[in-house]
Amino acid sequence: MGRARYGPPSTSAEAVSPATIDRWYRANAAGFDKGESGLGFVDDLFPPDLAGDPDVGLLGGYLDNEPVACSIALRSGSVVGIYAVGTSERARRRGIGTVMTWAAVDEGRHWGCDVAVLQASGMGQPIYQAMGFRVVSSYANFSLKR
Repeated sequence: MGRARYGPPSTSAEAVSPATIDRWYRANAAGFDKGESGLGFVDDLFPPDLAGDPDVGLLGGYLDNEPVACSIALRSGSVVGIYAVGTSERARRRGIGTVMTWAAVDEGRHWGCDVAVLQASGMGQPIYQAMGFRVVSSYANFSLKR
């Protein structure tokens, strides 16, 4: 089954397999501006066996074949959740975040999901709304004062 393509020709999104998990670790670390120093954190947080889980889609984003972004698709019944969409600061405003979001939605389509959900940051909300997502609920962050 072919996957849809979004964004400029210099961008690409790639679904990860167990054989390519190291490439995704680099894309994830880059997507959250952690660079090489973030690789240990990323591989601790996301064990390699996730790449073989049929309900998880790990997606790496590349600009001119350099890792710059990531997203994760998680299936729950007929719903795909879109998580951890991150784009390195140097690659922002080039459409790669949109590419990564649509890649996660496409994972859901591939699984037969008919609903996609995500939780947007303040920075991401206008982008997601422009893509057709709509706000169905707002949330608040709380912290304990000590």
